[in-house]
Amino acid sequence: GKVQPDLFSYSYVISACVRARKVKAAERAMARMQHEGIMPNVHVYSTLMAGYGAAGKFFEAQKLMTDMQKRRIKPNEYTFTSLTEAFVNAGMMEEALGVYAKMRTAG
Repeated sequence: GKVQPDLFSYSYVISACVRARKVKAAERAMARMQHEGIMPNVHVYSTLMAGYGAAGKFFEAQKLMTDMQKRRIKPNEYTFTSLTEAFVNAGMMEEALGVYAKMRTAG
């Protein structure tokens, strides 16, 4: 029979897309995953956020962080680092410092 992808297979594909700097493909994988009723975990969110970070897509990274908070998924150090990187790569140093401050208070 047909093998159904699960959280781990999607996580692997999203990671591969981000490493290959194919953020659009990673977004499509995330959308498909959610369409199939598989909810992303902190690792999947952070990986996609790292892709946004490397591309300096701060708006998308911020939107992802908001989505995580709505779903009550607690960001980890990787999440905050990826968000900070998005701001730094977009030349937004104040915002990057703000994320760092938030990370320290989130502990």
